[in-house]
Amino acid sequence: MKKWMLVTSLMLLLSGCGSTNKEVDVKKEETKETLSTVETIKPPKQKKVSLREVDFQIMETPYKMDVLENWVAEKPEEHMELGMGDENKGEYIGVYATEKIDFESFDAFKQSFIEQMMVDGNLQLVGDKVEKQPCQTVHYSGEEVWAVTKDNGILIEIHHYLLETETAYVGIDIIAVPSFFEKNTETVVDILNSFVAI
Repeated sequence: MKKWMLVTSLMLLLSGCGSTNKEVDVKKEETKETLSTVETIKPPKQKKVSLREVDFQIMETPYKMDVLENWVAEKPEEHMELGMGDENKGEYIGVYATEKIDFESFDAFKQSFIEQMMVDGNLQLVGDKVEKQPCQTVHYSGEEVWAVTKDNGILIEIHHYLLETETAYVGIDIIAVPSFFEKNTETVVDILNSFVAI
């Protein structure tokens, strides 16, 4: 009698294990289906922003560059070749340049710029750090230097694209809230690639 109960108990236990395995198999298949569904979802494409071409001069050399359609010309600050933006959205682009003879090399120009940025009392750098990485446009190469600052409690990103042209060391500044750069990555690349001497 004890053997019969033992065999029955084992059969019930094994049949329970079998159904658990089936449940696990079903759950695994459901998970695989869910994963394969997730993998096929693609991030939404960025909305294309309208650009327009502007002409300006850097040390008597004509240049052109595309800017956002809604950016209007502002009086450039001293030493700036171009200043445009949308005051309502807090977006700004500025272009400045220095003659190559003013620095020993392009590296010296970049280093001087970064040092100046670190000690600028007007900038409240978040995390007291400046990021940098190589930058390559269709026409020029250089370095992107950027930082996050606070202005009246609002986070602002400042991106400086330091480029070496045939005749000058050029800085293109784009200043906006962080979401501008997140939403307009392709647009920023288009703006930089359009910058060229004519």
